[in-house]
Amino acid sequence: MCKTLTTQTETRSLRRRLGQYPTGVAIVTTEGRDGKPVGMTINSFHSISMVPALVGWCIDRHAASYCAFAQAEQFSITVLNEHQADVATRFAQRGADKFHGLRIEPGKPLVIPNGSAWFQCSVFNRFRLGDHLMLIGQVIDSGESQASPLVFAQGAFQSLPSLKAQTLAVSA
Repeated sequence: MCKTLTTQTETRSLRRRLGQYPTGVAIVTTEGRDGKPVGMTINSFHSISMVPALVGWCIDRHAASYCAFAQAEQFSITVLNEHQADVATRFAQRGADKFHGLRIEPGKPLVIPNGSAWFQCSVFNRFRLGDHLMLIGQVIDSGESQASPLVFAQGAFQSLPSLKAQTLAVSA
């Protein structure tokens, strides 16, 4: 017999359990049809393929920026660094002036400054999956820094202080 989640309590329990799995924190951005930048915080970013270079992420179909991303032909993803929890919080809020204070150059990818990594993508495919839309992007450009990434686990932003120590131990 197949069982589906039917109550709000079951959905909350599932969300709490999924929160035990640490994820990276990223900002996805695009340009809206009106030419204004659109962005949101995501933790569903993931690698799909190396050849061709494909990445993916999901957006709730009820999200305020859903239409902009559902119609976008390109998007950028910035993996936030461990000191950018405030940026993640700002881009997670509805109605916030998300791009205030960020240098946005017309015609350039909408990349959040100082991230751990960034990816400029053209939309490769879209899939409706349950209450979300999955966007698959083909990476057309990318970059990285030496900054440690921001992580989300157990309902809170975290950093990986032992990441550098482990890297040193493995290479020794």
